[in-house]
Amino acid sequence: MLTGTADNDMFSHSDIVTVPRDFRTNVPLNTLRVSAHGTPLYRRSRNAYVRSNPLLGSRKPGGVGSVEGMSMTYHTGAGLPPVTIDLDDTRIVKMSVGSMDNNVYLIENNLGDAVIVDAAAEPERVAELAAGKTVHAIITTHEHHDHIGALETVHHVFPEAEILATKETGAALPVEATDSLKHGEVRSFGDLELEFIVLRGHTPAGLAIVVEGSHILTGDSLFPGGVGKTPSEQAFFLLFNDVRDRLFERFDNDTIIHPGHGNSTTLGDERPKLTEWEGRRW
Repeated sequence: MLTGTADNDMFSHSDIVTVPRDFRTNVPLNTLRVSAHGTPLYRRSRNAYVRSNPLLGSRKPGGVGSVEGMSMTYHTGAGLPPVTIDLDDTRIVKMSVGSMDNNVYLIENNLGDAVIVDAAAEPERVAELAAGKTVHAIITTHEHHDHIGALETVHHVFPEAEILATKETGAALPVEATDSLKHGEVRSFGDLELEFIVLRGHTPAGLAIVVEGSHILTGDSLFPGGVGKTPSEQAFFLLFNDVRDRLFERFDNDTIIHPGHGNSTTLGDERPKLTEWEGRRW
């Protein structure tokens, strides 16, 4: 059966594929699922999964929501469903919340181990995203108000979860941090293993989180088109040098960057722009 996606015009044509009820319950409603390389797999509608069929056509190449564009941006936004990125036994779920298009991330594995990254706003949606998971920690990339607006409420929903951040960020949170994360630290959450990189400059000690060695959540330190806002030229060079030395010099071009707001990108797309960023100081 061929049909258009009536409730979300993500693709021009789709196949409706029904699946067993017990499998459907494992995926949040209205979630677009894509592979690690951005190939759309299926999107859950209310009564079925909608599986993309690229052979039948898509939106304009590279456009928001197209097969090609999705591989670049993992686009979501206000009023759009979360995007689930499958990495073998691990998944990253990206959801936009609040008036500033903040990205909340759920990192989980097939055993149900999970962490929430940046409980920014809309705590009910954040809690729903993690419902049924063993939430080991709520991690904050940095202390700016738009990234912590739902932290206290979400912690009430998952009271056993650790509150984690760098020491500097933890001191500024509305909830007492249970532990601090350090540069280069690798920590396990159940069977879920994550690496933490400190990026200084946007704030005194922001976090980047490495997932499976190929996806990095960068908070507000790195975006498509530049590094995050800094309060001074000195802070800019601190951030620029950290981003260059700790991300670009270590990880390859296929590494996907997931920022604290808006679309994702790759290090390969951004690498040619480093000289430009250094020259303009942002």
